[in-house]
Amino acid sequence: METIRHLRVDPRPAVGILAVGAYVVVLFWAMSAATYNVWGAIMIAPVLVLLTLPIARRVARSEEDPRIIRIILWALMLKLAASIVRHFVAFEVYDGSADAARYIDYGQDMAQSFWHGIFDVETPAGSSGTEFTSYVVGVVFSLTGPTALGAYLVFSWLGFLGLCFFYRAFRIGIPDGDYRRYALLLFFLPSMLFWPSGIGKEAWMMLTLGISAYGVARILTGRPGGYLAGGLGVLGAAMVRPHMGALVAASLVAAYPFRRGHVGRSMGPVARVLGMAVLLAGLLVVVQAAEERFDVQNEGLQGAETAIDEAAEQTAKGGSEFEAVRPDSPLDIPMAAFSVLFRPLPHEAHNAQALVASFEGVLLIGLFALALPRLPGVARQVWRRPYVLFSMAYSLLFVIAFSSFGNFGILVRQRVQLFPLILIALAVPAVARAKRKPESTTASLAPAAPSPHR
Repeated sequence: METIRHLRVDPRPAVGILAVGAYVVVLFWAMSAATYNVWGAIMIAPVLVLLTLPIARRVARSEEDPRIIRIILWALMLKLAASIVRHFVAFEVYDGSADAARYIDYGQDMAQSFWHGIFDVETPAGSSGTEFTSYVVGVVFSLTGPTALGAYLVFSWLGFLGLCFFYRAFRIGIPDGDYRRYALLLFFLPSMLFWPSGIGKEAWMMLTLGISAYGVARILTGRPGGYLAGGLGVLGAAMVRPHMGALVAASLVAAYPFRRGHVGRSMGPVARVLGMAVLLAGLLVVVQAAEERFDVQNEGLQGAETAIDEAAEQTAKGGSEFEAVRPDSPLDIPMAAFSVLFRPLPHEAHNAQALVASFEGVLLIGLFALALPRLPGVARQVWRRPYVLFSMAYSLLFVIAFSSFGNFGILVRQRVQLFPLILIALAVPAVARAKRKPESTTASLAPAAPSPHR
């Protein structure tokens, strides 16, 4: 028996050789039977996997659970597969009537100019965020060549990196949280797999918001490098959607007074005041950028309300409109949060995508209902873990800002920017209920034993 045990052979090298051989066969077949749009993407996919391996190993080294690396790699495979599905939906189901088609046209033209050293190129008419996204697409095409499917894979990978940053932020900010539950929800929720997996703003926003959250977690726990990461993340988000950068900055300002020092102690008053001054200055910058983006300047609350009214009017069209639930008082916030988080419900779905989103909404309702025992833990962790306070402040501001959106198609796509932080409520440590055991008369009369740890 001992001899047989020593003769066992590890099958993994053979499986790896077979996989490489199959990949080479498929690649050569595609190069002869398909266009570069297909075989270029086949060449790009393994490069993205190889780039991810050291990231997954680094995350796994910082974990006590080595199974996390398997979760990360499975999530990457599903994200890349979701980008192919999203490409199919955009160009086969909707016949190219998607924003990605415009980005592809401009991006391929920009890539040609970049290759010739011309960087002052024409951008599509629209907001500054559209112009910046077009530049990003142009940079991607300059690296991948003219393969739209390959660019979809790259953008999906960027969105995946954002999720990895969100996961690391959770582990830093809430080290005693249920990290496996959070990872499964974060990486495998259908919306998180699908929407930030194509050419466009969603993947870029997931990347930059993830970097922002990672920086915020380091700031609030007194770790080095937080201000640099948080600043780069907020800046990147503000380049596309300045109001999202403002939400992150405002939420950090709310949580910053509870920041802990390097060894868990509260900060000194001078450091706290200086840090708050820096954050307020940064918040002012991104708020001004948001005001310019929405043409709301020097009008105070009335101007903000005007911008919200305009957003509601612009989104309440296109066939998926519904009556939005805008909170006019704190009592309206629960209904607004329900609408932003969970709708459309199954009876409100009028197409296949809305039906899938409604099933996800029902799933989330069930998960939040089952997590009700954890809610007291959220309230307690708000004061113990500043990152929880940051996440809840961001979620509240997001609900208030996006509750005016009266279009299910837009709302479902936009709220992926909320899920990574609101899902924290499902993974905070549950409140332990101590069970009191009746003491016998003998035990109550017996002298207490000395503690061995005194």
